[in-house]
Amino acid sequence: MGHTKANPSIFSCLDQALPEEPYFELLARDPSFGKFVRAWADEREAAIRAGDRPESDHAKVAEARDCAEEGERWRRDNLYAWRAVRPSLAVEPKADILAS
Repeated sequence: MGHTKANPSIFSCLDQALPEEPYFELLARDPSFGKFVRAWADEREAAIRAGDRPESDHAKVAEARDCAEEGERWRRDNLYAWRAVRPSLAVEPKADILAS
């Protein structure tokens, strides 16, 4: 199962990040979410096979693949749910268009 704010991953690295260490966040609403998460998993698996990462990272890879699936499912089920029209961006019809 993937993780959410309410259900953080046991592999979360944010609490281990150094104060000025950069990081990148990606939400399931992004159309590339599953592709990028799977690409990370593929690269991590290659590093495990090469001996550059420990065998224990297989659990992290499995969670990433589950997260990719869950994220794509969430996006399908919630397509555009996160897009609320902001009043400042709403376009009102001009009066002369309504009169014609």
